[in-house]
Amino acid sequence: MSRHIRNNRRPLTAAFLSLMVASIACGPVAATPTAALVEKITSTPAPATTPSPTLSPIETPTSTRAPTVLLIAQGGNLHMRRGPGAAYNILAVLQSGQQGTVTGRNEASTWFAMEIPGQPGTYGWVSGESQFSEIQGDPAAAPVVVVEAAVPAYIRNCVFHPILLAPGNVLLAPQFDDPANKKQLNPGIYEGFDQSVEGYPKVFAVELREGRTVDITEDGLGNHYACP
Repeated sequence: MSRHIRNNRRPLTAAFLSLMVASIACGPVAATPTAALVEKITSTPAPATTPSPTLSPIETPTSTRAPTVLLIAQGGNLHMRRGPGAAYNILAVLQSGQQGTVTGRNEASTWFAMEIPGQPGTYGWVSGESQFSEIQGDPAAAPVVVVEAAVPAYIRNCVFHPILLAPGNVLLAPQFDDPANKKQLNPGIYEGFDQSVEGYPKVFAVELREGRTVDITEDGLGNHYACP
């Protein structure tokens, strides 16, 4: 007796078939890009930069220096004074054979400023008209320097005898012959000699400085006086 074998496979429903078709058509689902990848994709490319031209260094003009002017003491010593003139105090002595670079001059180009040897940063004025002055170079190349006027200095004779001053052979009248008993003199070292006493004894010695008045108060006989 034959049996009717029943087919247990059920027909595929339309819905299931539709799902299968959609799955095949779409393929695998794409992975979401990472943040780094997104940034790389979405960032705007930087524009190409044009290389900057190579700049040559700016040349600084070399400053023009005034020609060097030298002053040399030749055959004798020279006083170095506070200013351009014999009425200024003596600061030092430029020994024979010494020299220095001129750093300034007076308007007449007769006195020159220079550093005192052995005293860096200290300057004195030397006469360019002395027989012991030798100048190498153009004096006019040095700048003109203005210095305040010198302060006058005096020696006054207070004794009753005439006194002869050296150097310079300046004769000071006796005390009672005022104002001939007082003379304005340049700073320096002076000695006085009594002209009324035999042998003309020395009665006075001083280093005169600017702004001072020095009195002679003793004669060659040992007598002492005071100026009125």
